[in-house]
Amino acid sequence: MAWSPVFKNNIIGFIGIAIILILLGVLYFQERTRMNHCYGVLFYKRAQECGDKCSLRQQLSYYRKAIYHDPNCADAHYQLGVLYRKIGNYQQALQSYKKAAALDQSHFKAYFELGLDCFQQGQPEYATRFFKQAYRFNNNFADLHYYMGRVYEQKREWIKAQWHYMRTISIEEKYFDAHLRLGMIYHLLENDRLALEQVEALRFFRENDRANHLEYFIKTDQRSTIPESQ
Repeated sequence: MAWSPVFKNNIIGFIGIAIILILLGVLYFQERTRMNHCYGVLFYKRAQECGDKCSLRQQLSYYRKAIYHDPNCADAHYQLGVLYRKIGNYQQALQSYKKAAALDQSHFKAYFELGLDCFQQGQPEYATRFFKQAYRFNNNFADLHYYMGRVYEQKREWIKAQWHYMRTISIEEKYFDAHLRLGMIYHLLENDRLALEQVEALRFFRENDRANHLEYFIKTDQRSTIPESQ
């Protein structure tokens, strides 16, 4: 059945209007996304500039607004996690770190914080997994190597712990807890000459309390495990 010219014209007109409406919708969505991103960046910058000059409540407010306008901003989620940790809301902090890592799989700081939490909760296997993810994107971060050493201590893998403490010190010479724990590892591995070198290194930096602590550990011949840092 042939369509009348009027019907054909109406169909073409409707299709044309539909296409225009779709294009307008796409343009509106793009502009709305762009504006939200701009507002997100604005509040993120305000939070960064605010820093310690503002209260934690004000900083939280800025980062929450940044995420409201730009929910895909991984750094805003990470910074929100840092603030939640400061106020003792560890569950919310973990959720924020996980969100940051999900949005940006190269966000090594988010992985580091997740690993740190697992370490503090006595979950070395999970901590190792997150720390290794962080290590993939930044292998020159002293804190990461130090806590990887701590995790390998929990797992009683002394050689790996030793390597990470040595790496920590090579990055940050004045990482005194790494000197202390490296000396303890040397003693556990029955290398007291190197252990005493760490005592001397600590004395050189005038870290006498740590030096005395390590020296006592060596002299009392403790070889079964390492006590927690004082």
